[in-house]
Amino acid sequence: MGAVLGWTSPAFDTMSKNGSVPRLTDNADDKAAKSWIGSSMTLGALVGALISGIYFQSKLVATVSNENLPFSLGPMAQFFGRKKALIAYGIPFTIGWLLMAFARSVTIIIIGRIIAGFSAGLLSGTAPTYVVEISIISIRGFLGACFQVCFIIGLVRLPF
Repeated sequence: MGAVLGWTSPAFDTMSKNGSVPRLTDNADDKAAKSWIGSSMTLGALVGALISGIYFQSKLVATVSNENLPFSLGPMAQFFGRKKALIAYGIPFTIGWLLMAFARSVTIIIIGRIIAGFSAGLLSGTAPTYVVEISIISIRGFLGACFQVCFIIGLVRLPF
């Protein structure tokens, strides 16, 4: 997840060189494109985090809407289980990274960043919960903190 957030720093350097496709310079249009590339990940993460964190039981929805709903609205982690959901979240992550790696236009980069951000948002709600639930009490706090530490390592390590 940290690599998704920190990707723009080395990528903008590469995109400013001659022969880069797409090539971004310091003109006004390219500055706007850089802003969209930089912020698009957080737009996807916002949606992913909301989906990861929302869980309504059918009785609550039925009480509010005065209807009997035969299903429960909620995230994949509640329906399939956290482990299977975490595995499934790797699919959009991979798609997003592949789009960014092979993009020939700014639009494809932005779409890839949104998809990777969406997956990062999903992971940010599910992964820490899963790690804490499966760990033994004596190391639960340590493992819970490792999620954030690994995020920062990915963010800092990427440019080097």
